[in-house]
Amino acid sequence: MTFVCLEILKGYGWSVDQLKAQGGDIISVGVNGVPVLMQGRANAFCAQGTIIDAENWKELNTKVPMRMLSVKQDIIDNLSAYGFRKYPGVFRKGSYPSVLDDVTTLDYADWIVVGDASIPEDLGYKIAAAAVSGF
Repeated sequence: MTFVCLEILKGYGWSVDQLKAQGGDIISVGVNGVPVLMQGRANAFCAQGTIIDAENWKELNTKVPMRMLSVKQDIIDNLSAYGFRKYPGVFRKGSYPSVLDDVTTLDYADWIVVGDASIPEDLGYKIAAAAVSGF
């Protein structure tokens, strides 16, 4: 997700250095940033999946109102080289507490696994099989 989030940031004309110059920072929170947001250690979160369906996201929005933001089409287009595409649906305004406007975002159902030539062929196949089967 870090790659995607940094590409989105770049697509809006920002760099990590500019963010830091404005007093911001980027921290790693793992797969669930909701606790970090509830603790006040962060005020934004770049997430994958349908986190807004999660109970802790709904709880967060009652304590610390959040806003789900769209990803611009040109950013989605730039990320298509990496297998990303526009999510076919739209999160409609008012459908969740954090959706204040219609929201378009990324979709990626495919995972890219890359290894150098030193990885044995059978291990490469096992990694690919695990990714496809969902472990």
